[in-house]
Amino acid sequence: MKQLKYIRASSQIIKKNIKESLEKFKEDEKRRRMEEDEKAKASKIVKKPRNIVSAITLDASKIINSHQFSQIVSCVPDIYQMLEWRLLYSSVTHGTSFNNLMRRAKGASPFLIIVKDTNNNVFGAYGSEPLKFSQEYYGTGETFLFTFKVIFEMFLGLFSL
Repeated sequence: MKQLKYIRASSQIIKKNIKESLEKFKEDEKRRRMEEDEKAKASKIVKKPRNIVSAITLDASKIINSHQFSQIVSCVPDIYQMLEWRLLYSSVTHGTSFNNLMRRAKGASPFLIIVKDTNNNVFGAYGSEPLKFSQEYYGTGETFLFTFKVIFEMFLGLFSL
């Protein structure tokens, strides 16, 4: 019976320690973000995220038009919407090796991948973390997938000649 009470008391202490650690972590993170915001405001410089390399520029794209590009970019976080996106990889220019894509995109963050398949379907992904080989899913809440679908509409009407 004493052993059971000891186990219960130990588990309560562990829960309390975990809760306190989590609260401290949240407070530290909040304080760190506030300090970063204050530094950015004080310097009056718009802070660019480090290591920004991106995966497409509209001028280089043979897959999407300016309207489609605007639609994609309107969904990325505000801080990245004004970036000058540049092409890192094109299968036409750089070949079809996946390893070549990964090598050219190494450290690219944020990135866009835009694909056009043999049926002319256009789809892709936005990622806020660099591409990497992984057995598991990764990314942030900012990461998203997209597709463009061709919509066929037919209107019936009366014609007179």
